[in-house]
Amino acid sequence: MSTYFRDRTLVATGGRVTEICSIRRQNVNLDEQVVKILGKGRKERIVPIPPIIVNQIREYIEAETRRVISYFRQTISRAIRASGR
Repeated sequence: MSTYFRDRTLVATGGRVTEICSIRRQNVNLDEQVVKILGKGRKERIVPIPPIIVNQIREYIEAETRRVISYFRQTISRAIRASGR
């Protein structure tokens, strides 16, 4: 999770810094607009995410996906050119 979204999630959910920093992608359910936070004493909480942040996270994921796909296409093209095929 980028620091931008970490900070926005921290403010929006009222989570502690250590809780927010430990969030993984599998803890975020964008369809239900919630995040699973593991708190003190390993206590699990389900916290709503504001719709505006959900939209921003979706946009971020789409942009990162496009960036990664572009990178792999370029890498594969270079490898093919280098192999002489």
